[in-house]
Amino acid sequence: MVEIEIDRTTLPGRPCGGLVRWVPDKDCTPSKIVVTVGWQTEGRGDVDKGDLLRGEYQTGPVVGGQTVEIPFTATLPESAPRSFDAALIRLLYRAHVRVDLPWAFDETAEVVFHVGEGDPAVPFFTAGDGSDDGLPDALR
Repeated sequence: MVEIEIDRTTLPGRPCGGLVRWVPDKDCTPSKIVVTVGWQTEGRGDVDKGDLLRGEYQTGPVVGGQTVEIPFTATLPESAPRSFDAALIRLLYRAHVRVDLPWAFDETAEVVFHVGEGDPAVPFFTAGDGSDDGLPDALR
């Protein structure tokens, strides 16, 4: 079982920290554990994504039931747009982990986190008022 704990809300220019926790069912030696923190768009039109952090970690042999913990931190750029969910497009940030197991199905986990102030359930997109809505210029 693999899981990710992460700060659920952060701001552009600030670090976002988390912890990967993996507990294998049986003795094994993963080829690597890959952790990525990035963004992605969803909705109509072109879908895009990019990574802010990509780390590969080696553990060596792991005994079944032993807990492996990998802390990570990604600092979001000052220019990073805030998370938003609009009618045509959505911008979200995610942390993803893949435990690369030779000759077996890889174990994966992913969590979504919020970039912005206030309640993550409230979208930051505000159309038509000319204020800084956090959208990239290409989406205006």
